[in-house]
Amino acid sequence: MLKYKQDTVAIDQLVGRQLRLLRITHGYSQGALADKLGITYQQIQKYESGHNRISAGRIWQLAEIFNVDPNTLFDTLMQTGTSSEGGAHIDPLYVKTSEEMRLLSAFKDIDDRDQRSLVVKMAQAFSCQIPA
Repeated sequence: MLKYKQDTVAIDQLVGRQLRLLRITHGYSQGALADKLGITYQQIQKYESGHNRISAGRIWQLAEIFNVDPNTLFDTLMQTGTSSEGGAHIDPLYVKTSEEMRLLSAFKDIDDRDQRSLVVKMAQAFSCQIPA
């Protein structure tokens, strides 16, 4: 029984991360999304952290707001492959702005290793970091 509880908590956390990813990529603050749903921004925080489970009806509402299939909220659960760089998806816990999300999404789609290296060096130059 304990394993089941741990599994459902992990699933709630992954669905919450997907919600955060959708919210950021669509340019919503927690407050703006909460207003659209008629709930508090604290509830959005709890959904995103996995502290509160998102009901089926709420998942449907979110899918309509973001104009996505409801299964999108479960994408990280259904992914089985990994990229050559070791990750199949962008973890929304580490993304703070829509600009970061767009940059990471574009970078992830660059297949050529040399081009990826050039992008990293360019970003390091702009941020005044010395390339390794």
